[in-house]
Amino acid sequence: MRISVQIDSAAAQAQLRRWGGEFRVKVKKAVSRAIASEAVELKQDVRSHVASQMAVVKKSFLKGFTAKVLDKDTNRLPALYVGSRIPWSGMHETGGQIAGRMLIPLNGRVGRKRFKAQVAELIVGTVKEKGQPDQPVVRRVQLISENTRVLVAETWSDTTGAYRFELIDPAQRYTVVSYDHKQMYRAVIADNLHPEMMP
Repeated sequence: MRISVQIDSAAAQAQLRRWGGEFRVKVKKAVSRAIASEAVELKQDVRSHVASQMAVVKKSFLKGFTAKVLDKDTNRLPALYVGSRIPWSGMHETGGQIAGRMLIPLNGRVGRKRFKAQVAELIVGTVKEKGQPDQPVVRRVQLISENTRVLVAETWSDTTGAYRFELIDPAQRYTVVSYDHKQMYRAVIADNLHPEMMP
């Protein structure tokens, strides 16, 4: 018995392209739906993490952290963007310094001399991991007034281990506490600190 099979290759390739196109569209939609279903929970996890690592005063700050699906490019599968429109939001992980115009919080009415004294006073230091030699680390650092036992300020040391507190009352003494957010070491405390004049 002889069997003859004829295939129209052009038609078969066209059908394959149609299937491929339809399949890609369906896969893209399915991936987009799956990512979107996880985005809400992931966004909340990011906000909770930031809230646990930073002293958040306004809840609107946390709302700046978002997660959204990027699916406009027809040539790529959808992706999930997790981030913030706040440019320095990653400082609690990488360290750094904020520069530029800032608001200066003051308690009550302050005269010129008092204002100048507050602006001119600061406490600086470094955070290092003990070794041979000691290695600078990025860590959360708190400044506590020994007069009132109130948390005055909080910052993160930069990649050189340096931290800096400015605009503080020169009439008070302070305690500085450095926390290891990786929970490998206990907190390091330096007390009885007096502000110094800014150079």
